[in-house]
Amino acid sequence: MELKNSKNKGIIQCKQYHLKGETNYYKIDPDYGTEKDFQNFLGKTHKMGFKVILDMMMNHTPSQHPWFIEASTNKNSKYRNYYIWADSKTNINQLSAFGPRQWYKKGDSYYYALSKN
Repeated sequence: MELKNSKNKGIIQCKQYHLKGETNYYKIDPDYGTEKDFQNFLGKTHKMGFKVILDMMMNHTPSQHPWFIEASTNKNSKYRNYYIWADSKTNINQLSAFGPRQWYKKGDSYYYALSKN
């Protein structure tokens, strides 16, 4: 598989640096080939006795990700616990060590994020 210049990108297709904008963890970035190329790569490496580990940033999903959209619009969503939501005891105005603001309003709730995207 020939790799093009894909500086700061991973094998999973993503629009942003370090997979922070990923919305589909199953698509291979075209710079790395096709899904078939990846499956061939896995087959060959496994035949040689190697395993492939993908370092996936699944704890970074953008606000456009289907999981976040469902979690933010349905408090009973199976994805709701994938994110941190403020409760009645949360001080959403408290400054954080990571920046001045960490709580963002979405609908009638506030979610915790290191950056809003």
